[in-house]
Amino acid sequence: MGIEWRIHIARGRIIRKPIPIMDIIQEINPTDNRIIELQNHIAKLENEIAIKDQLNEGLRKQLDETQYQLNETARMCNENANMVMNAQEWMNILRINMIGEINRIKELEQEINFGNKLFNQIVDLNMTISSDINIDPSIGNMELLKY
Repeated sequence: MGIEWRIHIARGRIIRKPIPIMDIIQEINPTDNRIIELQNHIAKLENEIAIKDQLNEGLRKQLDETQYQLNETARMCNENANMVMNAQEWMNILRINMIGEINRIKELEQEINFGNKLFNQIVDLNMTISSDINIDPSIGNMELLKY
């Protein structure tokens, strides 16, 4: 059997006393084994926590990246919506302008038609008034009607 040494401090002096191996075995009791088991379990849990922290950090980075992509997508959607709204506004302006031009063309056509009717009535009237004068109703001979 080997001898183990136990160190005691008494009144500022170190005293070494040998401890027989049998006493060491008796001093290690089930409570000490349980403490070692718990310390090992704590170390294992700390390792698991470290691994989960790393996983969480990776998930946080993915979440940040996804959030950034969502914000960019929302920004682009807003830009597209603004462009569509601007295009619709321009289309309405063009439509209003086209309607105005179409109405102006219709007014001009009505004025031309009225002018043609008036011209024809004047020609008819001139022919009626000067039936004894030989007047050609063509435009070239209607010099009197010029303004």
